[in-house]
Amino acid sequence: MLALILLGGEARAWGDLGHKVICEITFHSVLPNTQAAINRLMQLDSEFKSFSDACIYPDHPRIRAPEHFLNLPRDSKGLTSDQCPQADTCVLTAILRDFEILNAREQADSDKLVALKSLGHWIGDIHQPLHVSFLDDKGGNTIRTSGQCSGNLHAVWDTCLVQYAVWS
Repeated sequence: MLALILLGGEARAWGDLGHKVICEITFHSVLPNTQAAINRLMQLDSEFKSFSDACIYPDHPRIRAPEHFLNLPRDSKGLTSDQCPQADTCVLTAILRDFEILNAREQADSDKLVALKSLGHWIGDIHQPLHVSFLDDKGGNTIRTSGQCSGNLHAVWDTCLVQYAVWS
């Protein structure tokens, strides 16, 4: 993981550095047979050499845009199901969809590879606090910030805080 972090100089945003770190931690946390299954699928990938690198896939180029986040009503007391409260699709349904593809014996390995790369990304997105947020502030994108981490609140979480934690 240290090599991943040190080589991440070009990484930008949670969409890159944060996703790679989360997927590297995840890979080392799963059972050996799951690691082997991940590695088998990753050998089919012509673009990415490792699972952690592949976790940026849905951001380059941006695919399945509504599935990168979950909007809650301001008066929400939490989730009571795995359905999206304010949309047909969200990060919750994306996770379920890609798990189904990975578990389906009849699915082609090429489809499973896309699902694996996407699933790793969704796990990162759901753990970024402003990807589970409110529609009216667009996940903190409309809240301005200043100081060392200036721009908008979403970018502070995506970029500045991650880079500060890794390189400070």
